[in-house]
Amino acid sequence: MNAAVGLAQLRKLDGILKKQRENKKMLKEGLANIDGVTFRAIPDEGGDSATFLSFFLPNESAAREAVGRLGKAGVDGCFYWYDNNWHYIRQWDHLQNMRSAAPLPLTLLAHPPDFTKIDLPRSDGIMKRTISMLIKLSWSESDMAQRIEQMRKVLIDF
Repeated sequence: MNAAVGLAQLRKLDGILKKQRENKKMLKEGLANIDGVTFRAIPDEGGDSATFLSFFLPNESAAREAVGRLGKAGVDGCFYWYDNNWHYIRQWDHLQNMRSAAPLPLTLLAHPPDFTKIDLPRSDGIMKRTISMLIKLSWSESDMAQRIEQMRKVLIDF
């Protein structure tokens, strides 16, 4: 049954990617001229699945405040990965302390790396300023226009 569903979805893939990319392009264009909002460079635009739009604000406090304001304004699906304990290493205590359900292969090394002392200032500097937003297939043109308007109202202050 899972394979049948997967095959049916695979036949829709080109249309799904087209819609995702259109939505992402509209969002980027709608936010492009806001001072302080910048976008990451994507080396292979044609290979981008466009499931998320990541954008940067000038600093950590602006990003933290903006993601909160976006949520309050009804702009769902915006994530601040810097504090997330699943998507960014800063919160990966299990890896830093080598704790897992089964021994990690790194523990077999004579001198395993000490991840408790890991310091990634350049990555932190990027992640502190980043907001990632889920892009949905279900958004209509009206939904997109409303979303962009709400985002502009929130982000214009930064």
